[in-house]
Amino acid sequence: MPSPGKPPSLELDGTDKGAMETGTTSVDAVRFSSEPIVDQVSERGITTGATLAAFYDRDWEKVRPELEQRISLTLVPDIPLPAWESVLDRLQAAMQVSDAKLERLTARYAPPDPVRLDYLRERFEVAGLAMDDRDIVAIEAVLVEPRAEIQDRMHTVRILCNAILAQKFRFGEYNYGPFANIYTDKIPKSAFYADSIGIQGWSVSWAIAPDEDPELKSTLLELAILKKQINATIQKYLSDQK
Repeated sequence: MPSPGKPPSLELDGTDKGAMETGTTSVDAVRFSSEPIVDQVSERGITTGATLAAFYDRDWEKVRPELEQRISLTLVPDIPLPAWESVLDRLQAAMQVSDAKLERLTARYAPPDPVRLDYLRERFEVAGLAMDDRDIVAIEAVLVEPRAEIQDRMHTVRILCNAILAQKFRFGEYNYGPFANIYTDKIPKSAFYADSIGIQGWSVSWAIAPDEDPELKSTLLELAILKKQINATIQKYLSDQK
């Protein structure tokens, strides 16, 4: 397989003609002709199989069975796969913690802001307790300080993660491939942050593990402690109302 960050140039030109949102990942639409093409290089253009074979080179026969389960190898994309180098600017822009991603990370440690009644019923022991908006106001009053502490730690997490991602981009420390990324499932279980993107037919994924940076690891531990403290504070308030 080509070394990360330095794949062979496939000498194909293409333009991005639209994108669709899939979950948290922006994935460019790759449209394929429905007409079967038997030969890998046909009169209509280069098939997905020919492109993948050129990319994986000596590893092609090893990875081919898995790729055949994910994508037809005999189709010709309406939009040819562009050279890898031409999408690197977009990849670099994507490899950072956006506001939306930071919000999802924060939700791991802090309750919704403001806390909702359905959240309290699902997460805490409230059997037989009648709750209303006055309880929400009271709970939020005692969460002001811990919420501020979580926001402060998450700001640190964002800075650290963006620095790590910048290094990963620089050294090609990500998984990528044309049309289908067979290495996406190999993200380490220890990763606390993982993301992926599709760019004009290229599929890319990356992840960060806590132990990649000592300060990141300690900050995440502090966040875990704050989460426990917040949950204990909420539960105490609810128990006192019974």
